[in-house]
Amino acid sequence: MEKRVFLAIALSLLVLTVYQYYFAPPPPATQTATADQSPAAAPQNPTAASQPGAPTSSPGTSAPAAPAVTSSPDARDIVVETDSIHAVFSTQGAVLKHWHLKKYMDSTGQPLDLIPIQVPDSLAKPFALTTEDGNLTAKMAAAVYQVSTGSSTELSLGSNSGVLSFDYRDAESGLNVHKRFEFQPKGQPYLLNVDATIDVAGVAKPVTIELGPSVGLGYNEAGSRFGYPNQIVHSKGGKVDRPKPADAALAPIDGPFRFAGVGDHYFLSAALPGEKNVKVAYHPVQLPLPWNDPQNRKRDFIAYSVASPGAASVPFFLGPKLFDTLRAVDVELVRTIDFGMFAFLVVPLLQALKWVNGFIGNYGWSIIVLTILINVVLFPLRHRSMV
Repeated sequence: MEKRVFLAIALSLLVLTVYQYYFAPPPPATQTATADQSPAAAPQNPTAASQPGAPTSSPGTSAPAAPAVTSSPDARDIVVETDSIHAVFSTQGAVLKHWHLKKYMDSTGQPLDLIPIQVPDSLAKPFALTTEDGNLTAKMAAAVYQVSTGSSTELSLGSNSGVLSFDYRDAESGLNVHKRFEFQPKGQPYLLNVDATIDVAGVAKPVTIELGPSVGLGYNEAGSRFGYPNQIVHSKGGKVDRPKPADAALAPIDGPFRFAGVGDHYFLSAALPGEKNVKVAYHPVQLPLPWNDPQNRKRDFIAYSVASPGAASVPFFLGPKLFDTLRAVDVELVRTIDFGMFAFLVVPLLQALKWVNGFIGNYGWSIIVLTILINVVLFPLRHRSMV
């Protein structure tokens, strides 16, 4: 009898602990009362969030330097609204400036932004394109693109899929650049299909999509005891690897990859190139903390890029690491969640717990009911062993 009680308690604690560790929403950091230690309160409109000045990167960062870009007065911000995300693109460089998750709030009560603040101009912005020709890369970064929305600065999609495209043509050099973003393909709210082509006088060039420092969480603030370091994760040949940033930065890694990207306990930025022949490169980056820090400490990020031998066509996942959400995109993407050596036990228990909770609606009672069900299933075996 005592063994069964201990088994029930152990299983309950295991399920509860794993759920809290991997699936519970990130704990809100406690705001400090001192103005010079708290991050500035975000405005009601996420697009108006100011970027702190004088950003710097670590002197030892190995991220490739981006060409210096002077802001163009002709550049516009294009806002994409869906039920789940609020994205802001710039027509200069056709890059992503913000990716707010509407269902997840930061410590100021605003939608959490996966794009880190205080990114130096020397680092490539998310979805910037680069080539082996530095002059072309600089031209593409500085160019103001024509956008498919015309004079409109907003694309509202709700729960529907939609396309936002950018084009740039330079008659003098013969440079033609096309970039296409498809939102919510197949009804997946955090999936973004990205297509990009570069050609010069009709000759196609290899395309590298830069992701810049990824998964910059907005709920970190002064005095918080919580830290969520970025982690590299990719799947190649059916094997999931989580290399250390210092090791992965040595050289680009050849595909094909089922997925490759950067994440932490709760959120993920990952490319899903499938069987395409691509190379993925990771680069550790250090950025200042998003508040006035007298000690001038840095936070570690990881930038990554996806290089294609020709035109690029790569889906990207930018969202929460929820089991069902990841599985709906790609069953293998679930493996970005690090269940550890007991995954064979934890995953079925979590699925069973979620199934029970679908009827009960309370995880506390669901754990108790699941424990009872497990004991009922195991009772015949125990009874036989006793006989």
